[in-house]
Amino acid sequence: MDNDKNYARASSAFEHWKSLKNKYPYFHPPDLFHIDPCAKSPYLVPQSFIPISIGGNIEIESIDKGRNNNLGSETADFTLVNFLPGGYKKRWNFDHYKAIWKLSTVKSRMADVSSTFNFFKKIPLSELISNKSKLSHLNLPVENSIVYFPSTVYVEKVFGYKYYWDEERYFIEKEKNEGFKLYELSRDPTSFPIQNCFLLNEFSSEQQVRVENSTLLKQIGYSASFHLAKCYCGNCLDLFGKKDTLTRLIRFFHDNDNAYALIGTEHISEAVEFKLSIGDYLEKLKTVLESDKILENDLKFAFLYVNIYDEVLYKGNLLKSTYDIDALYNFILGIDYWIKQENPSADLSEIFTAENKNEVLNIILKLIPESEETRLVLAGYDEKKTFIKDVFQNNFDGVLSIIKNTFDEIKFKDFCESVFCETIVSALNVWTQKYFGINEDNLIFWYDEYVLDGNISIYAYDNYQGGSGISKEFFKKIVQKSSESIFDFQKELLRVLQCEVCIAETILLYLLSEYDVTFIFNTFKGSSPEQDPIILKCIENIEKSEPLNLNKKEKETLITFVKKDLHRLVGSEELTAFYSELSRSYCELKSKIKRSPTSVDMLLYSSEDIFYDPRAMIIYEKYRSVKRGDCFEVFDRVKEIVPSCTNACPECISSGNQYMMNPYGFLQVDKRLLRRLLEMSDAQ
Repeated sequence: MDNDKNYARASSAFEHWKSLKNKYPYFHPPDLFHIDPCAKSPYLVPQSFIPISIGGNIEIESIDKGRNNNLGSETADFTLVNFLPGGYKKRWNFDHYKAIWKLSTVKSRMADVSSTFNFFKKIPLSELISNKSKLSHLNLPVENSIVYFPSTVYVEKVFGYKYYWDEERYFIEKEKNEGFKLYELSRDPTSFPIQNCFLLNEFSSEQQVRVENSTLLKQIGYSASFHLAKCYCGNCLDLFGKKDTLTRLIRFFHDNDNAYALIGTEHISEAVEFKLSIGDYLEKLKTVLESDKILENDLKFAFLYVNIYDEVLYKGNLLKSTYDIDALYNFILGIDYWIKQENPSADLSEIFTAENKNEVLNIILKLIPESEETRLVLAGYDEKKTFIKDVFQNNFDGVLSIIKNTFDEIKFKDFCESVFCETIVSALNVWTQKYFGINEDNLIFWYDEYVLDGNISIYAYDNYQGGSGISKEFFKKIVQKSSESIFDFQKELLRVLQCEVCIAETILLYLLSEYDVTFIFNTFKGSSPEQDPIILKCIENIEKSEPLNLNKKEKETLITFVKKDLHRLVGSEELTAFYSELSRSYCELKSKIKRSPTSVDMLLYSSEDIFYDPRAMIIYEKYRSVKRGDCFEVFDRVKEIVPSCTNACPECISSGNQYMMNPYGFLQVDKRLLRRLLEMSDAQ
């Protein structure tokens, strides 16, 4: 029976290929899978020699004057990134299109997705999440939410570039209707979707290996059947008005089903599962933070940024746009710096109380003085003064709420646990790239954040629909490596956390702060043979205080990095003195404020006449008088001495934000936290 079926399939395929008159001799004929009765969306070829991405597409229907015109099909993720409600793009024949977008008649300020898509399948969210009543920051009720899988998206052409944003209904109009509060937009809105992922089936390992000599990694498994739902929960729009920019989140509802909607795509692939036991590490979290106040405060300010972002993006409060977040966050850093000059043990929770509103407003006047070009005026805050005053004057309760959340012990603990997990995922990702030669675009690393009971599973799955064999080969290699008697998973991760950029920046600060200015200038202004031995000596001194494990090649790379930076910074003896003073100031300030100083901190500190070397003072005054755009040049110069890699950077475990997964993902990794926990575990 199977032979007859396969013969019929092959004959149909051959006749279809002949009908194309040999136009495609070397490639899969187009539309072959549409005529194959055994092919199922997303059109996987079972037992094919090389599994390839051959499906998972969504049909595009253009609606024009009541008539539907099929524009072909596009990959599901590409389509949903661009054509969720609120999405605009130039695509077919470079015409301008947007997704059909109608407001829900049941829920205000939501889009009715039943008018935008045709769905072939739906799954209640409660079947995918069993241990949560609400979905993340969107606060969607799990019991009344459904994941919809679209087969068709409906779009329409856009003519002209006049747009009006309706703030009451959360909708874009083409015409200015009287009676509505509308903002005229100057261009297309830009959009990025908010995405969550869920397992569609329980991971069942076909092959698995237990790791005996690790307190962290317990088991590695492989499965050729990995099903993941990528769910688009909302569409974040940046609306560019003639005066202001607004950031608004479009949420989805299905009016016919009376349910909150998530738009999903099904990724069918193969994957490797890492089972980790993290309970003992999480128990040590509090001890680590208590012993390292700088790390604790850095994490607390990362949490502050996340809280501000959530308030703006998900609640639409406090600020008009996510573009304003950095300005507010950096100003709050300035307030923290200011109060710690009088009392180094003070924190923001003490100053941000309802009774201290006037005191906070007075600090604003001191940080942005009216008649002097100093402090945050040098960072361009003189032009942002009205904005800053409005935030603290009119939304002071909102700021208080954010500060309260940041200093809430339970919420901060949850954030640190999340950072720990995200950092392990990032470190594992980089480990596979460095020691197995696997491109980060081929394997995607993901863990289920809704399963956190002392054990987590991290999945490395093929990025290609249907799988490409990479996971299977990776599993073979990692099993071989884990069987080695010298294999130590914790040490492997510690090797990944050793960042050459971070070490080079540490060496640079050490050289500029510890060595004589004239000596540094004379040695590094040219190509003196003394340069390499001096840097090597610095590396040896740093190795005494930090757990580094550098081989000869890595040391040579560090020497190159440091020399390159020094050649840039020692253009003159005066400039060398300036950066030398800043380097010493950085170390002093770090000890004083008990967190890693930022560019804002360093600018404020340097504004307090901390230069002892007259050569440095000359350069400071010179740069303070030169304005470039909103900022003075001195602010850009101060930035050059502030390390770029404190929690992570693209050269170590932060390979960039996974698109659509998390808008502030770079703040949710911290190699220092993971290193301290791993070292504490090894010590025991």
